[in-house]
Amino acid sequence: MERPAGKADTSPEPALQQTSAEIQLDFFPLLCLHTRQGFYADPIYGGNKNRVGWEVIGFPGPTSLAEVHTGRYSALPWFAEGHNQPLEETEDGA
Repeated sequence: MERPAGKADTSPEPALQQTSAEIQLDFFPLLCLHTRQGFYADPIYGGNKNRVGWEVIGFPGPTSLAEVHTGRYSALPWFAEGHNQPLEETEDGA
């Protein structure tokens, strides 16, 4: 459905990946939420400089993106119940 020129979109649809819960937040709570997201985010996205946020909560995280892509690192032990042992290395060393 096209909207008339000069009319703002007032639909309740969230923009991009923004959740509907974020749309309802006032400025300061939204600022706090985004600050926390940046503090704990993966450093490849520009936040969590020197992995400080992860160190605060004791999460080691991967040392490089390559470690994740090759399967040498998994966050499963940290986030999935019943998976509290690191993944075993396979015979080929991967």
